[in-house]
Amino acid sequence: MHLDDERTQRWLHAELDEPARQAVAAHLQACAECRARVAAAEAEEGWLRSRLAELPDPRTVSSPAGLRTRVNAMRRWRWAATIVLTCAAAGTAYAMPGSPLPRWVERVAGWISRRDEAPPPTAPATAPAAPSGIVLPVEPSLAIRLGGGAAGSEARVVVVDSGGITVRVSEGQAAFTSSAGLLIVQAGDSGAGLQVELPRDAPLVSIEAEGRRLFLLRAGVVESAVTQDSDGGYRLRFGGAAAP
Repeated sequence: MHLDDERTQRWLHAELDEPARQAVAAHLQACAECRARVAAAEAEEGWLRSRLAELPDPRTVSSPAGLRTRVNAMRRWRWAATIVLTCAAAGTAYAMPGSPLPRWVERVAGWISRRDEAPPPTAPATAPAAPSGIVLPVEPSLAIRLGGGAAGSEARVVVVDSGGITVRVSEGQAAFTSSAGLLIVQAGDSGAGLQVELPRDAPLVSIEAEGRRLFLLRAGVVESAVTQDSDGGYRLRFGGAAAP
């Protein structure tokens, strides 16, 4: 396959990665037509650079706003953008007999169009799954029963200053069933990690598993066989034959 305009310019300005550079070098050794294309591109660039050097001060030339906006987006072709914008805006060289600049402008527009029409594919964004949980108002008495789950399932209980009674799933899966004075939390087969928040002013909240009371909060006082961890929480184990 012969070199197109874009690959020719990338070859001239050493913008190909190593595998592509080696492939182009091998192709040029065997293809006289593409060698001629590269030579012509070098000649065009030399002509344009010489015309650019003749301008009094290329930096003071105002370019057409639309062309500037489109070409400025071409990071790898910044040198070509400078030549096209400066010569086209100055009016010199563009209409000069034998000028290759119109062909350059046409090719640059083609490169931009292809980039605009075929942006690189991106992976679809996926929103993280929202953790499941339940929030209950403070009742005169509430029993939380933990069930199901593999051995080693855990509920971490913290006492907070205000708010409702909150049970969230931090790991695995769990289902919730609530009625007056009772909340049943059924962990999935693979176990679950729960985060339980109990307001300090709750009159009476007990947490049970397999018929055993693991935790009791009564009028701001905690009763539990489990001591607080360094972060002020109580880690209650349930599921299987786990001990509290």
